[in-house]
Amino acid sequence: MGSCRPQIEEQHEAQIHIQPINHAEIVTTEETIAIQYVTVIDGRGGEALSGYTVIITDGLITEIGPSSEVMVPNQAHVIEGSGKFLLPGLIDAHFHLDLLRGLPHMFLKNGITSLRDPGAWIEAYGNERRRGKTLPRLFLTGPHLDMFPPAHPRDALIVRDEEEVRQQIRNLAAKGASAIKIYYRMSLGMIQAAADECRKLGLPSTAHLEISDAREVILTGVTGIEHVTSFGLALVPPFQAEAYKQKVLADNNARREGRYEMWNQMDFDTDRENVVRIFELMVENNVFLCPTLAVFEPEPDSEDSVRRGGFAKMMEFTRLAHNQGVTLAVGSHSYVPNSEYGWAYHREMELLQSCAMTPSEIIYAATYQNARFLKIEDQVGSIEVGKKADLLLLNADPYADISNMKAIDRVMLNGTWVE
Repeated sequence: MGSCRPQIEEQHEAQIHIQPINHAEIVTTEETIAIQYVTVIDGRGGEALSGYTVIITDGLITEIGPSSEVMVPNQAHVIEGSGKFLLPGLIDAHFHLDLLRGLPHMFLKNGITSLRDPGAWIEAYGNERRRGKTLPRLFLTGPHLDMFPPAHPRDALIVRDEEEVRQQIRNLAAKGASAIKIYYRMSLGMIQAAADECRKLGLPSTAHLEISDAREVILTGVTGIEHVTSFGLALVPPFQAEAYKQKVLADNNARREGRYEMWNQMDFDTDRENVVRIFELMVENNVFLCPTLAVFEPEPDSEDSVRRGGFAKMMEFTRLAHNQGVTLAVGSHSYVPNSEYGWAYHREMELLQSCAMTPSEIIYAATYQNARFLKIEDQVGSIEVGKKADLLLLNADPYADISNMKAIDRVMLNGTWVE
């Protein structure tokens, strides 16, 4: 056994090249495509550039510039872009398959060219990959790490001590996991071990919290926090936090109504110093927040004042986080109460606009910042020479209204137009 240990330690320090699990299945066109006289929104948060031409060759962006200055190759297939808007393909940082047949392909047609599922067995995507439909780039974490009894047994991998945490992360990485999801029953020590192991491997680590103090978890080195509700325990008095924690430990389902009750009672003005310190910790430690607001949004005709009040506080917290410089990521949670099936991501963007984010800021979060969250910004997330041609062509200006993100003309994946 002793002779094996150095080999394991050496494996620890090898930095993983993050790529989609389905990278070998993504078609690359060999033709040259020129999209000319289009308005380019490059995903980096800058102003829209009208009258531009973008050249795509062998699935890569090879030239960008004013149409008067770009020479279109003779063999290029030319797309007339006048009156249209070209963006990087959207990236969904929080997607769940949940046995929903055909949803990844539907999301692709709606502009999502990459997605991360934080908590499903890689094998769960087998049927989708075998159906013959074009899929987004699939960045999968494998099952989330949790302690017994798990809230979602089908999607959980049970760990019982810190060494088991580290070993399971190495196992998941070997199977192609491009991030690790930490679930809420794990102890702080085990979260620390998970964050440390991910750092050694170069993998993102992201956490869904319910019964841990987010301030303590941020300091472990995790790269992301999933769900605005993960901050509940850090925002209420200790006796209230402990009561909630004990209820959830006794019954996983206690969190479903309990978190609305907890958030409904919050007063960010009274607790301003603590709230600001949480945001400062996130900024100092480069931690992303993926709020997934749309999944918590009550139905429009809901008469549940506690749910409505709790959700209003979640929206306010997200607005304050953005104002304090926290980097927000955009995640759909796949299906949500107040959107048509397949358009949950776009509902999330609308809610972020209601949190006082501008369309430019939302698109920046949905493209380049999400790529940074997934550690794939060298591949996708912006319209830049050398990057993969994952693109979204719109018939209306999303800077004028974020709802225009639904005005889809066509979607490109790896230089190939989707159906």
